[in-house]
Amino acid sequence: MRKIEKNPLNVEIKAFKALPGDLQRLKRWIEDHGRRGAAMEGAGVYWRLACGVLEGAFGGDIDIIVANARNMHNA
Repeated sequence: MRKIEKNPLNVEIKAFKALPGDLQRLKRWIEDHGRRGAAMEGAGVYWRLACGVLEGAFGGDIDIIVANARNMHNA
């Protein structure tokens, strides 16, 4: 897991593993920051569990984008 860091655009970045406990922490982190949208690479099958956990954020009032990994670079 990576620590929170700042990039040149002053955007907070945090990495989470694809394990159930870590995904629950991701959900809480998104809710704590009031972010009602998430985008992730649809690589392999790992996105399915993450998407399932995030669908419960904000009582289901969240926009989730699963994109082709090729289109996510430099986004």
